[in-house]
Parts: sequence; structure tokens; C-alpha cells
Amino acid sequence: MTEWEEKVLEETFTPEVWQLPDDTDIISNLQMAEQAGNLYIFGDKENKTVWLIEPNNMTRCSLHTCTDNATGMQLVKSLRKVVDWIWEDTMFLKIEGRFTDERECALMKRIGATHEGTCRNSFIKGDKLVDEYIYGLYRGEG
Repeated sequence: MTEWEEKVLEETFTPEVWQLPDDTDIISNLQMAEQAGNLYIFGDKENKTVWLIEPNNMTRCSLHTCTDNATGMQLVKSLRKVVDWIWEDTMFLKIEGRFTDERECALMKRIGATHEGTCRNSFIKGDKLVDEYIYGLYRGEG
């Protein structure tokens, strides 16, 4: 692990868009995954993280997260928990994530995900177009 990757694990992640309002108690109310329509919501109170698992088709799902000032190490622990849950309790063969931040990419690499491609200028962040990096993890890897 590089020095930069180690530093990522110590950082605190405060999302710009998905930050939980102060009066929201969603993390403490979710113990395991709950199905909400076509989405699964996985709450991890210990690691201050909520995961949204979005089925794309019968074999692949996308993973999104919302944190409450979680550190990089808390995110890695929580990511491992949600990946284990997906493999044990769903039929998905692949987990896919799209990220615009190199720190998020480093977290996916930590669990064994592979960079599968880049969508250039495909996401608006603030007032400019940025690239999205696609990472994939297959059942049996990571």
C-alpha cells in the first residue's frame, strides 16, 4: 500500500450532496438490509455509513453510499460488510461503482475491485463536467 493510500484510510469523508441532515436517524434505525421498492438499503451504524444497492439487471448491481463523517477505514470496513451481504443474500454476480473522486477509487481497490473504464465528462460536479471511473467486483474476487 502506498503512503497516499494509507492517508486515504485516515481521512474523514463528508459528502457534498448526500450528507445526512442532523435530525436524520436513518443509520441507527437500519440494522440490516431493507428492501425499498427495487432498491436495497444497508445500514451500518458502527461505521457511520448507509449503502444503497441498485439492481441494474438480474446479475449486476450498482453501489452508492451516504456517510456521516466516516473515516476511510470505517468506509473500508463497511464496504466489506455490504459486499459480504450482497454475495450471501442476493443473486448478483457483479457489483459496479462509478466514482469521480480518486479517494473513492482507492477504497474500491482496497476490496479487490478492478478499474474497468472511464466515462469522460459524464458527471456534473459543481459547475463542471468531470470523468467517472468505473470499478467492478465479481463474485469470488476480493
